[in-house]
Amino acid sequence: MCGICGYTGSRQAADILIDGLKKLEYRGYDSAGIAISHGTSVAIRKNCGRVSVLKSICRESPVEGACGIGHTRWATHGEASTLNSHPHTNLSGTIAVVHNGIIENHTELRSFLCDKGYRFVSQTDTEVIPHLIDYYYRESFDYLGAVRCAVSDLKGSFAIAVLCSDYPGKIMAVSYHSPLVVGIGESENYLSSDINALSGKTDKMYILDDGEIAAVTAEGVSVYDKNGNAVDKEIHQTDLQTENADSGAYGHYMLKEIYQQPHVLRQMISTHIFADKPTLFGELEYGDIKDTERIFIIGCGTAYHAACVGKYIIEKYAKLAVEADVSSEFRYRNPLIDDKTLVIAITQSGETADTLAAMKLAKEKGAKIIAVTNTPRSSAVRIADFTFLTSAGAEISVASTKAYTAQLASLYIFAVFLAEHIQKEELTLLKNALLRLPKDITATLSLEEKIKDAAKSLVNCEHLYYIGRGADSVTADEGALKMKEITYIHAESYPAGELKHGPIALIDEKSLVVAVSTDKKLHGKTVSNISEVIARGAKVLCISPFDTPDAFCTIKIPQTHGAVSPFTAVAALQLLAYHTALLRGCDVDKPRNLAKSVTVE
Repeated sequence: MCGICGYTGSRQAADILIDGLKKLEYRGYDSAGIAISHGTSVAIRKNCGRVSVLKSICRESPVEGACGIGHTRWATHGEASTLNSHPHTNLSGTIAVVHNGIIENHTELRSFLCDKGYRFVSQTDTEVIPHLIDYYYRESFDYLGAVRCAVSDLKGSFAIAVLCSDYPGKIMAVSYHSPLVVGIGESENYLSSDINALSGKTDKMYILDDGEIAAVTAEGVSVYDKNGNAVDKEIHQTDLQTENADSGAYGHYMLKEIYQQPHVLRQMISTHIFADKPTLFGELEYGDIKDTERIFIIGCGTAYHAACVGKYIIEKYAKLAVEADVSSEFRYRNPLIDDKTLVIAITQSGETADTLAAMKLAKEKGAKIIAVTNTPRSSAVRIADFTFLTSAGAEISVASTKAYTAQLASLYIFAVFLAEHIQKEELTLLKNALLRLPKDITATLSLEEKIKDAAKSLVNCEHLYYIGRGADSVTADEGALKMKEITYIHAESYPAGELKHGPIALIDEKSLVVAVSTDKKLHGKTVSNISEVIARGAKVLCISPFDTPDAFCTIKIPQTHGAVSPFTAVAALQLLAYHTALLRGCDVDKPRNLAKSVTVE
C-alpha cells in the first residue's frame, strides 16, 4: 500500500519525483524518500512523515541528477521511522530499492544473507531486496540478471524499482501481483504505481504484467519476462483524471468529493439509464448471464457495504439469490461457485489485493466476473470478463464518499438491467426515483449547517453506536466506518433489532446512538428501538425524513422512494463524520494508519 514513482531523462529528477509522490501520497504517508543517481553514486533523501517534509529536506540539502526513484510508505514491517523508510540500499549504498507489497519469505532471506555477511539496519521486509540484488550482482555484474535472480527468490506480492550506481541513467522495475506502469515521454520516461499519478506528464504507457521486468532509460524501455526473454509490449493511451488538482474552496478533498456526488450520479444515471441508447456493463449482454443461478457481490470496507446494499436491491427487483461477501474472507471459505455463478467485484482502485485474489479464485472455478471500479486499465479490469467503470473522477481523500455512492449506483443500474429482462413491476418508479436522486442529495447537502451543529454533540464521545433496519442497517455500517476512519471515535453499528440481543448491555447515560430510519414500513420498529436506548439513558441523533420526537436531534433528510434512501442517508452521515473530525482537530483527508489503495493482503 505504498506509492512508487521514477524518472529518467535530461531534467533534474528531485522535483519531478516529489511532485509524483505528492500525487501518490494517498497510498501511504508514514514516510517518504527519493534515491537519485548522482555521478557515480546514489544519493538518498528520506524522512518519517509527509512528502512536504521531504520537499523541505531536499530544498535544504539538494541533490542533482536526472534519474531517480521515489516512495511514500504505508508501514507494514517495522514502525514508521526514517530508518524504516524507503529507499533501502545495500551496505555500500550503490544499489537502492523502493518497494510496494509484502515479501513473505523475508525472514528466511534475511537469515541466508546474514550468513553471507550482510548486515541489516531496518525492520522492513524490503531491505532484503537490495542485499539480494547485491549478492547476485557481485557474481556477474549483470544488472538485469541480478535483478531477475533476486526477484525469482522472492515470495509474496511486490512492485519494485531499482537504481544501481554502475548504470546511472537506468531504472529496473518489476511487477508481481502489484501494479506498476511505465510512462513514455519525449526523451524521458516515468514510472508509477498509479496511472493517474502520470497526469500532466504523459498519456502513453506500458502496463507491466506479473513477473515482467522493465529496463527504463531516457532513450527507451525494454521489457523482459521472468526468464529474461524480451517481451513486445503494447503501448496504452489513456485519458488521465486531472480534475482534482486541489481541494479548491472546500478546504478538504473529502468535503469537495461529498459535494461532487450529485454531479457524479447525474452523469451515471443519464448515461446508463436515461440516455437515448443507454450503455450498460461494457460489452455485457443479457445473454451472457441469462443462465445465472447465483450472484456473489464482493468488496472490502466501504465497497463491501455497497455490496450489501446491492444484495437488497438486486434481490428485490431482479428476483435472484445474492450473497454479499467480504473479499478477504471469500476465498477461504470454499464458496460454492460454478459456471452458473456471477461474481460482481467492487474495488475503487481496481488494485485491492484481497478482491483481486477472490476474483482469480472465482474465475478458476468457472464464474463470470464483473468488475465495478473507478480505474480503467487496472488489474481488476484485466481479470474481469466485463467491467462497469463508475467514472466518479479521482477520489483523493482516503475516506471514500463519492466512490461509494457511485458503486451503489452501478449496482442499482445493474438491478434495472436484470429486471427489464425478468420483470418490470415497480421498475418505472425506481427509475424515476434514480432520476430525482441528484436533487435529493443536493437537498441533503443543504442541511450541512444543521449537521455541523449536531456534530458538536459527538466531539467528546468515546463510543458511538449506529443502528438501522433493512438497508438502513448497511447505511449505519457505512456511517460508523466513516466516523471511526476520520475521527478515531470508537463507533459500532448494529441492526436495530439486534441491540436487545447483547449490545444493549453497553448502553448507559454516556452513550450516544445514531439511528438511521428511512423506510416508512420499518420506522415504527426503529422508533421502538430508539425508545429502548433512551430508557437506558442514551441520547439519540436520528437521520430520517420522519419525525422522531424522542431524539434530541433529527436530521430531516428528503423523503425519497424507499429503495434509493441509502444515497441520501449516507450523504448526511458523511457530513456528520467530516464535521466531527474537524471539531476534533483530525487530519480529515489523511487519517492515521490508513491508505487509499489497499494492495497488500
